[in-house]
Amino acid sequence: MIRGIITIIMILSYCIISYAQESNNSKSHLEQIILTFDTTKKNSFTIDMALQSPDKVEVLILEKNDIIRLSEQSIIFSNLKVIRINYTNLDTFPVFIREYKTLVELDLSNNKIKSIPHWIVELEYLESINLENNRLDSINLSTFKLINLRKLDLNNNQISLIPSQIEGLKQLEILNLESNKLKKLPKQIKSLNNLKKLMLWYNFLGKNEIKKIKKLLPNTNVRIGEQN
Repeated sequence: MIRGIITIIMILSYCIISYAQESNNSKSHLEQIILTFDTTKKNSFTIDMALQSPDKVEVLILEKNDIIRLSEQSIIFSNLKVIRINYTNLDTFPVFIREYKTLVELDLSNNKIKSIPHWIVELEYLESINLENNRLDSINLSTFKLINLRKLDLNNNQISLIPSQIEGLKQLEILNLESNKLKKLPKQIKSLNNLKKLMLWYNFLGKNEIKKIKKLLPNTNVRIGEQN
């Protein structure tokens, strides 16, 4: 736990807004903002209603809110490193994310997102992307140009094809492709020399394909099985 952290909770239209404040004599700044829906109330809001925050905010977490769209001008924090927007009914990538070139972690899991935008490649410092439990049926090729990406979670989507361009993710260590519609993986998967863990349960991979994948990735912990 960070020293000198004071947790402050405020209520805004039944949305619980909490953030950490670091005390340093008379000076202080916000480091984290969390917006979580109070499930005992009914609410629909936009991020524009949230507290105005200083440029020291590094983590933004939105959870369990009825957010369908976030406007391009919604958030103007200049130093965000982590964005987590979960259980919000989002069906597209929030455009404002494009502005955060120093983003390290992006978590948009448990939404209704159908596609990955081409501008994802502009977030060149991304190390972790979580798009678990969405409605993706493909992966934008720009994703495979994120040379610093270490973790990619695409569990429980509708993906049926992994492009050969996946070989561009040279730093990738964890790849979760469980619960999709995959029948095979490209041979270029063998180029992922840093891959430590590959999850492939609940796809449509036959025995021969399973054997091939394990041969291509002898040093990877492959969790794999046939679709029931």
